[in-house]
Amino acid sequence: MEEVQDNYYSRQLLLEGWNQSAISDLRVLVVGLGAIGNETVKNLCMLGVKRISGLDFDVVEASNLSRCLMFNKTHVENKVFKADAVQEFVKNRFPHVEFTSFNCKVEDFDFEKNYFDVILCCLDNLSSRLHVNANAYSKSVIIDSGIFGFNGKIQVVGLTGPCIECVTTDSDYEKMWEKFSCSGETLQIIEEKVPSLITLASIVSGLQVQAMINYSILKNKDSYAVFYNGMQNSFMKLQTTLKKGCPVHVEEKPLDSC
Repeated sequence: MEEVQDNYYSRQLLLEGWNQSAISDLRVLVVGLGAIGNETVKNLCMLGVKRISGLDFDVVEASNLSRCLMFNKTHVENKVFKADAVQEFVKNRFPHVEFTSFNCKVEDFDFEKNYFDVILCCLDNLSSRLHVNANAYSKSVIIDSGIFGFNGKIQVVGLTGPCIECVTTDSDYEKMWEKFSCSGETLQIIEEKVPSLITLASIVSGLQVQAMINYSILKNKDSYAVFYNGMQNSFMKLQTTLKKGCPVHVEEKPLDSC
């Protein structure tokens, strides 16, 4: 007991059946390093994940400072990439963690070259979510998250079963395509800022990292989504199902023999 009490992770080591080495050995990618992403990286570091990568092409802005623990005014003044700012914070606060930053768009990231056990999506747009889903499904466990106003949600996408595309509605697609031209090129329009509370980012990030623990450590392989209603302070969990015709699950038919 004395050995456990002196350990950095003593409280979680007291949990029956806890496997700290399984946590430490995970290779985790956090996509999107804004409000949720900051919280998620912090949670991973304090949990004991030792190999974390962060992906984000944006630079730190003044509006980020009230919602992101890892950013400061110097980052804003010097237009530091969010991923580099998070890397700096992690290096100073958690020197035992190996953090790798990727300053690029999701669409430009090589998911084939870079392997991860778990990908935690902390994005604010559907097109990037679907890109991660299409390129990483069946290779990595994907746990998606999002917040809007007083509401938040996470979705667990295992190596098999329903994916993000399976739960995407026609209305979601319509909103996504508003920012693209008929040729598929991104239109130069000003996107609406997503209203949100930092409390929602903390709650949803906690749910997201807990879902990673449940899947990777406690071996709960269910595919599901959890919705949080901040106005009522209530949760709802739904089992996700495969969508007929989902392009991610459509198998190519073998060619007829000559």
